[in-house]
Amino acid sequence: MGFLLSLKRYSAMRILKCWHSKYGLCLQRPRVAVITLIILLVTLWLVYVKTPCFKTELDPKYLQMLPSEDVVSMSMKEKLKAFEHSENVTLVTAYFQLDTFRKGGNSHVNPKVYKKWCSVYSRILNPVVFFTDSPEILSMFKKLRSPSLNNLTKLILVNRTDLWAFSLKPRIAKIFSQADYPKFHPNTVIPDYSCVMHAKYELLKKSIQQNYFHTNFFMWIDFGYFRYEVNKTENFGLSLPKGFDFRSVAFSLECNFQKIPLKEIIWKNLVWVAGGANLGRYDVLTRFCDDYISSVKRALNQNLMSTDQQIIYAMSVYRSWSSTTLQLCHAGWFCLGYLAKDAWEQQHK
Repeated sequence: MGFLLSLKRYSAMRILKCWHSKYGLCLQRPRVAVITLIILLVTLWLVYVKTPCFKTELDPKYLQMLPSEDVVSMSMKEKLKAFEHSENVTLVTAYFQLDTFRKGGNSHVNPKVYKKWCSVYSRILNPVVFFTDSPEILSMFKKLRSPSLNNLTKLILVNRTDLWAFSLKPRIAKIFSQADYPKFHPNTVIPDYSCVMHAKYELLKKSIQQNYFHTNFFMWIDFGYFRYEVNKTENFGLSLPKGFDFRSVAFSLECNFQKIPLKEIIWKNLVWVAGGANLGRYDVLTRFCDDYISSVKRALNQNLMSTDQQIIYAMSVYRSWSSTTLQLCHAGWFCLGYLAKDAWEQQHK
């Protein structure tokens, strides 16, 4: 141990001497060097440990895809199969009627807000599959996409009773009703909200199976994802980001990863990746959706539940829960969507 400490101190001194020679730092005395090193280590600890979460807003400086953990090239057979479909990206989204609910601290979300956010879909040029249990919203969405985007739109009115995700509501409600269960609005308070989050992956899988627009790639976006584009007028689309790994599912990185049990993830309301958007090739994304549904069942069997963000976190903690590699975009909650938007704009300059 003493040898290691001496070695570390020696290495630190070498680094600090290099700084001195390059930047003129006055570090002639070993004590000054050690104090400077301690300050540096404390600063790094504060940055990476005490503040593990990244900014929610988009930071263009990091607008890029980080390499996935295991990049595997496609075989020639897979490449030939891939070219049978368009390289366009089918967007999948949904809206389910929920009463006004509290989200986060003291902010509240109501149906009027979502109706306002809905207007952006009149300017998105991708094929869109839209699910809803609201005839009113379905009609509104149809008008937004007509007539120019009508052939790129699939509207599906669903009944909650027909969906696997909403069949979980009684079990989720029972879990949330436990006296000692944590209360994070709406994640662990409103069973319907939790069901809506799980429905994303059920509906995404259905869309891939049907493949209404014959595309290789699919992207889930939450209904209000592009809320900051509402007051703009330009049309735009979403394309595959540069550096996207076909063998992975892409997400936006939200916080540093810690290998901790699901109960702690839920009890602390921790988030690793943002659930607002994901992107993948049809086969990889189908496998991910299957793994997600299986993971929800595992969590229920442990008498634990929250939203998709906590489940996805657990899927990477417990490696047996998922065989899918994730590729992360490191620029906040909205990173992936805006990275795809930027890729489209670069293609259409």
